[in-house]
Amino acid sequence: MRRFLFLCIAAIASLSVSACTSSTDNGITPDVGVIEPSVAMDAAELPAEVQTQTESAAVGSYVASPVIHTGYATVITNDPGKAAGDFTAYAKDIGGRVDNTWQNRDPSGTMTSVTARVPAEKFDEALVKLSDFGEVDSRGTNAEDVGLQMSDLEARKAALEASVKRIKELMEQADTTEAVIQAESELASRQAELDGVVSQLDWLSEQVDMSTLTVTFQTPGANDQPDTGVWQAFLASLKYLGYGIVVAIPWVIALGIVAWIAIAVVKRQRKRGLLSQSSTSSHVSPADLSPTSEEVGIENHDSQVDTQM
Repeated sequence: MRRFLFLCIAAIASLSVSACTSSTDNGITPDVGVIEPSVAMDAAELPAEVQTQTESAAVGSYVASPVIHTGYATVITNDPGKAAGDFTAYAKDIGGRVDNTWQNRDPSGTMTSVTARVPAEKFDEALVKLSDFGEVDSRGTNAEDVGLQMSDLEARKAALEASVKRIKELMEQADTTEAVIQAESELASRQAELDGVVSQLDWLSEQVDMSTLTVTFQTPGANDQPDTGVWQAFLASLKYLGYGIVVAIPWVIALGIVAWIAIAVVKRQRKRGLLSQSSTSSHVSPADLSPTSEEVGIENHDSQVDTQM
């Protein structure tokens, strides 16, 4: 009986992942982790109930064509703060919400950005409504079809639900503690996978149902580029030249000190050399300068020779 129960649990574990494939083809996954199937089976080996649920889920996903819409826009207005507040109120009136707001002030102007989530069926209407809050300077949208991804998740969900149900039935038939522990371990594993798949489906469904629209409200000239004429270029060159001089000053001072020390040392050495030479000259006696006896004899001999000639 125990061996038969183990075989049944193993078979149910295999069935739970038969329809599982990767659910990250489009790169959109919530922070719930990627759940990988541990065993693969052909769809023909699934029970009829699981196959029916899988096929209906897939067909439903393709028919619904779930698409995630995102958009952005830049609106020019004299009062960005008020325009952002009016847009926030409008988003809430149509059933949406605001996820993020930030404001920036600088000499060129003021900018206020609002990231709102609006119902998908109101997305196009919200884009048109932006002209009521100021002059629409730029606008763009993006649509991402997640039908295949959601179809895959629906199939995995159906398989895991069938696996969990069957394991619970086997637990009721277990007649030993070891069999119950084995069944509970397998049930916990399958339930964790099922919870992860459900979380991903819920996240994708929320992204499909609520589109994201980011609008930046700014004053006229807030993003104007600076003048790039000759005069501005000249001023810029002077500015950078000044920066270079300021940076070079410490190095010039340091090198000047080193050069001054080196010159002082060289001058001192030269002065010592001159003093030593003068000292040597002053110590020469008159006897050292008078001719020797040999030199006198040679001179006398030369004189006699000249006389005889």
